[in-house]
Amino acid sequence: MIPTVWSAAARLVVCHCVPVLLLLSSANWGCAQNAIHSWTNTAGKTIRAEFIRLERNKLVIRKGDQQFSVTLSQLSAQSQDQALALAKSQHSRHSSPTANEMSTLWDHLLPSYSNSTENRLTAARTLIQFAKEPQLATEFLAGKVKPVAMTQKELLTVLSALGSADEAEWRPAYERLLACDPRLFMDVEKIFKLPQLSDYPARNRFADFLFALPAEDVGFNVSLTNGRNEELTIVTHEDGLRLTFKVHVGDGSGKTIEAYRGVSRDEGFTTETMRLMKSLLLLASFDTRESGEIIMTVASGHPKAMLTKLAQALINERKNPSARESLSNLWDDLPVGGNFELLKIPPTQTILQSLVQSHVSPAYAMIRLTKEPDAATQFIGEKLHPAEMSPEQFELLLEQLASDDETRWRDAFNKLHIFNRVWELEEIESLLAREQFQSYPARHRLVDLITLTPLTSSQSALRRRYKVVTVVEADGEDKPRFVVQCGPDDRFRGSSSIYWTEENERTAMSLLLLDSFKTSRAKEILQLMASGHPKASITQFARSILDSNQPDLTR
Repeated sequence: MIPTVWSAAARLVVCHCVPVLLLLSSANWGCAQNAIHSWTNTAGKTIRAEFIRLERNKLVIRKGDQQFSVTLSQLSAQSQDQALALAKSQHSRHSSPTANEMSTLWDHLLPSYSNSTENRLTAARTLIQFAKEPQLATEFLAGKVKPVAMTQKELLTVLSALGSADEAEWRPAYERLLACDPRLFMDVEKIFKLPQLSDYPARNRFADFLFALPAEDVGFNVSLTNGRNEELTIVTHEDGLRLTFKVHVGDGSGKTIEAYRGVSRDEGFTTETMRLMKSLLLLASFDTRESGEIIMTVASGHPKAMLTKLAQALINERKNPSARESLSNLWDDLPVGGNFELLKIPPTQTILQSLVQSHVSPAYAMIRLTKEPDAATQFIGEKLHPAEMSPEQFELLLEQLASDDETRWRDAFNKLHIFNRVWELEEIESLLAREQFQSYPARHRLVDLITLTPLTSSQSALRRRYKVVTVVEADGEDKPRFVVQCGPDDRFRGSSSIYWTEENERTAMSLLLLDSFKTSRAKEILQLMASGHPKASITQFARSILDSNQPDLTR
């Protein structure tokens, strides 16, 4: 019997995403379908086509499912006037984002520290919104994207502000560090010896900067340990720079706790860099004089900064275009793990490569695909299929999940994961009681499905050594959670329903693209995907787009 797997727990809601989705929601399908108009060129030839938009001196129209652009000067005076009037009317119906809304979009261009699927999809939808407003986005990004440059005097001023008790003073200083990595301008050991970083909290905030904590979490470790007595020491390891910290236990015992904060990220690449790199990719896609000037300015920054390197690569790419990426390659790059070739990252910089694959490569693929709506729609339509599964198929997949053949069990795992099932406790117990799931590794694979842990999770890899798994349910503040105990003396692991498989993420991003195209063919594909198994996350995602045009990223 196929278990009853849909419950209220499946409707997991991350409250802070809701305002963003409301902001990013598009106009209704009906409003997007403009009337057919006659267009005449200077040679007197007339065609009938749908007005899409006006991009500076180019008219974008659609005839059937074919979308193309025409330079205004090639049209008759009457058609030019008609294009300007329709553009003005369209602007009045669909107002551009306000300054505050653009700032909100900017905040969500980079996924939050948790980097969950919902955060990545929100960032992808944000990217599409920026791409649809080239002129407004260029004006906004001109105030955000600056060359990486800092004098020693500026560095000392920023580090001094970092120790301020006034958040209005230290937070901008911290964000300045994120945008302009000080290690590019001074050796980190020398920075730590500066008097500006000799005491708490400046020393701790700089340590948090090194290990990529977002501004809202700065001092997190300190707050947990009342860290005014915390001692931070630099330790150099073969795998990179680490910090060790000692905390004096506040119980009068005189004990200290010593621990590592982990490996520092590559210099020149901060959390803010990922957002700025996406911005450069957007500006390059606009291909205007104004956007080109911004890229040229950024290319004048510190030569070791990743932002500088990307700007220079984009300039070289424009001068000497490489072979055009195939739709297949762009499709492969949509989810985490894509290959971004413009930045030739040495194989030794594995952390940097991982960050680029997680954030920059999918953004590049998304931007490129927005520029080819017709070809992308046709390609996506051939790739996507609605999620379907019969009880017999479910039983077969469970059998394959316990197989010793890696190809078989991995394929079964991915197919089962597509449904993003949230299992009811009774069903979990019955499944765990099945004979084929009594031992490692089959039991662990099943637990990963129950807790919706991606197969590539590092935590999943760590659990390979455990032979016993017990699953219990616990309620979180905003959603039910499953926790797993891997043996009597091992920690409980809080599960999360915020990750999808790579294939699911690629499909979801494709649906966001189709939603932005607003063509009849794109809507047909969305409707087909919405007709799949009602408990599949992708089915519900497609339905949410069609029902309200604001997809629920939590299903």
